[in-house]
Amino acid sequence: MTVTSDASRQGSDPATPNRSGRQDDAELHEAASSDGAWPPADGTDADRSVRASHVVIVSLLALLAGLVVFRPWPLDEPTIYRADVFQHLALTQASNSIGAPSVSPGLGAPGTVDWTAFPTGAERLQVAMLHLFDAVSGNVVVAMNLYLLVGLVLSAAVTYAVLRWLRLAPVIAGGAALVIAMGPAWSEAVFAGHLFLFSMWPVSLGLYLVFWALDRTGRRPWPSPGSTAIAACAAVAVALSSAYYAVFTVILIVGTAVLAALRRRDVRRLIAPAVVVGLIVVVAGASLAPQLLSRRGAPTATAVERTVDDARRYGLDPVDLLVPRDGHPVPGFSAVGAAIDSEVQAERVSSTFGLVALVGLMWAAIVCVRHWRRPRDHTDATAVRLAAVMEVGLAFAVAGGLGIVVAELGFTQIRAWSRMTVFVYVAAIVGLATLGQRALARSSVAGRTATRIVVALTALAILDQGVYLPSHDLAAQAYAADAGFVADMSSRLPSGAAVFELPVVSFPDDVGSGRLLAPSLMGSDLRFSGGFFRGGSNDWQLSWCRQPTEQLVAAVTSAGFDALALQRDHHMLDHADASQAELDALLGPASGTSADGTWAWWDLRAHRSSLDAAHGAGSVGRAGRIATRPIGVSYQGTTSYRLAGRTFDGEGAVVLRRLDDDRAALTVQFALAAAPGSSVEVRGQDVELNADGRGTSQLSIDPVAEVTSIPVAERSGGAITVSGVSVIDDRAFHDPVLDAVSSGQTAAFGCM
Repeated sequence: MTVTSDASRQGSDPATPNRSGRQDDAELHEAASSDGAWPPADGTDADRSVRASHVVIVSLLALLAGLVVFRPWPLDEPTIYRADVFQHLALTQASNSIGAPSVSPGLGAPGTVDWTAFPTGAERLQVAMLHLFDAVSGNVVVAMNLYLLVGLVLSAAVTYAVLRWLRLAPVIAGGAALVIAMGPAWSEAVFAGHLFLFSMWPVSLGLYLVFWALDRTGRRPWPSPGSTAIAACAAVAVALSSAYYAVFTVILIVGTAVLAALRRRDVRRLIAPAVVVGLIVVVAGASLAPQLLSRRGAPTATAVERTVDDARRYGLDPVDLLVPRDGHPVPGFSAVGAAIDSEVQAERVSSTFGLVALVGLMWAAIVCVRHWRRPRDHTDATAVRLAAVMEVGLAFAVAGGLGIVVAELGFTQIRAWSRMTVFVYVAAIVGLATLGQRALARSSVAGRTATRIVVALTALAILDQGVYLPSHDLAAQAYAADAGFVADMSSRLPSGAAVFELPVVSFPDDVGSGRLLAPSLMGSDLRFSGGFFRGGSNDWQLSWCRQPTEQLVAAVTSAGFDALALQRDHHMLDHADASQAELDALLGPASGTSADGTWAWWDLRAHRSSLDAAHGAGSVGRAGRIATRPIGVSYQGTTSYRLAGRTFDGEGAVVLRRLDDDRAALTVQFALAAAPGSSVEVRGQDVELNADGRGTSQLSIDPVAEVTSIPVAERSGGAITVSGVSVIDDRAFHDPVLDAVSSGQTAAFGCM
């Protein structure tokens, strides 16, 4: 492969300079790319065959890189085993061949987990692909490993195709495609287990759609059917690949189109962008519609709501683009990054660039400033457009930018606006490749030497980015420990036994901090209590987790659970040894532990027999029904949600939803925190706070309406935080089995 550019083939370029030696940027790009089809319509069938072979070569290189990075052998050992992986794989197994989710019977015991209200319609292609691999292989772990490899290969191939459409030479397009496919957003998403965000092909297609829409100036006939079909397919793929990337693509198309229309004072430039945006919105909306309809009135609907504070928290600090990431593979880079800004390191969300990308960003910006009014050639025109993409992207990604404005208007579901820097990153790499190609073509560097330079820069860029690599060995060890732990319980418990998990954590509040024992991943028929959505019938777990150990165990046992499992290394468990000692004192030594010491479990059947003997099986069953009374807990007016609790600015409310016909009295208790000297009221009654601004509210609800709102207010309008909400059926306080004592304090076992 040799390096060529528009300058080296000026004689055959259909774009002829005007008298000033410059042309309209759209004219330059349209002439360069014919009617927008790929490959450009200036090649013979033989040339197109060569280009197809180049796609194969790039794909094979990406596959080789994936094999080196992931080392996915044996295939039935996970290469990633942390964070969102558990949720994504559980969702995969609960979905059908078109990516429509249903129910996970092994989670949320004693009930199930219903995914139909979980908004995954915008990731339908990703879920369907994972489901296909699962169905073919019969193993969801194998499916994930294959999916990671295929996603990387697909990203490189699609990106290469887009870059060739942008008239980059094969070797430059191939190098840039590999750099983009393995960029910082890819590695961070993989490391964090974001299976729906690691693939870069939706980003590359999004950039293609931006350029394709800008090419339609309104002064020329609509492009050929082939070009239109390709653009339509790209829009559909983006709409069904990722909610984040679909929204970002729409914003970039609209933003760059408005800039182009203002620049040329021609509203016709908005027509094609409006059509493309409309197609993305319609397709994504149609795919999401069933789940959005399922959410209407669903008690768990509020579990996936985000806050404006999330948008602030995950906004981009510009310093972040300049700081090498912690754990950078180049010696010394990691220490430099940590020394400059440790807080940025902790809050980073797919926002680092690498020095090579920064060079591309600055180079494109300089060309844009100098030649945006009249680009000299196709390369300048492309750089101007890339600079516009970067400008719009950063305007939304930067903390306090337009992303916050969108959130303030009520659109809070897209919270990590810093992730929009992935488009800025891709535009920066493409800008570097495009401008570098022209520089090489104008130099005296021979073809093979230029190729060597490109290969060296590609390797440097990949290294410079500081790619996070998942540890297959650690993931395999953790998976083996969990599988052995579940196998031990399965061999000693009856088929279909229910296991209660501590700490109590709901979806999607804190999944990333611990390992989810999903029985489907382990080939077991056990049912686990974890994985439920907050606001539904499983919220009793959170209330009883806050009770003293003896009452908690009595509630869990009487509810029909056969075993109790404790995750000792969970960050919400402050003193694992002390927590285990409490359970040992009550239930006897643990029945088993995992090989790595992460888990311990206790067989509850002997304890159940003791309760039956002391109180009678009927009384124990009645106690179980009292403990598991289905009262959903949600919140109104939340402006911030952290481990400390839910914060309201001035006022908000705790909302109880009765999910059965039982109207018997409840006792509701929760902790309050405000600024010292604050005046707080709950349901119109003053609550006394100590000198530190902390207090406890306890009130009785009798009778219990279908929906009960408990207003919480700070009279001067200051922030107030609610935490540790406990909702206990009053009958539990007089039940001989439960003998509940609501302490108002989070138990040693931790509750999210």
